Amino acid sequence: MGQTDLSRCFGCGKDNPRGLHLVKRTEGNKAVIELLIEKDLCGFPGILHGGITFTVLDEVMCYAILDHKVVAVTLSVTIDYISPGKVGHNLRVEGWVEKVDGKYIEVASVATDINTGKCVAKAHGSYKAVDLEKFAA
Repeated sequence: MGQTDLSRCFGCGKDNPRGLHLVKRTEGNKAVIELLIEKDLCGFPGILHGGITFTVLDEVMCYAILDHKVVAVTLSVTIDYISPGKVGHNLRVEGWVEKVDGKYIEVASVATDINTGKCVAKAHGSYKAVDLEKFAA
């Protein structure tokens, strides 16, 4: 895997002024990010927007794949929204690879409200390993 420039990525890109600026760390076999839920990330007042919830779950699953030195694109994701993420609370999002079958990778993730310990959402994704330069062309 070559070096992929993710500086403009909406999730993790440090050079994207509109991005989330997520920072990934690895804990064992899991990719982990934490996010402070701020009011500009809300849909309904005080409640984290479901699209942002989806984005961080998808991001952490991609990070888990990248930890295996593979670049992959999302084929499909199923998400279960369990409880609302609330403004001022911190979200811990974990992702891990469950299965690799050739170029196809199955990944899971969970988002937990650190302040309450409640599960906010969980997801399962199917991804495909790609040569990013060929894929983008």
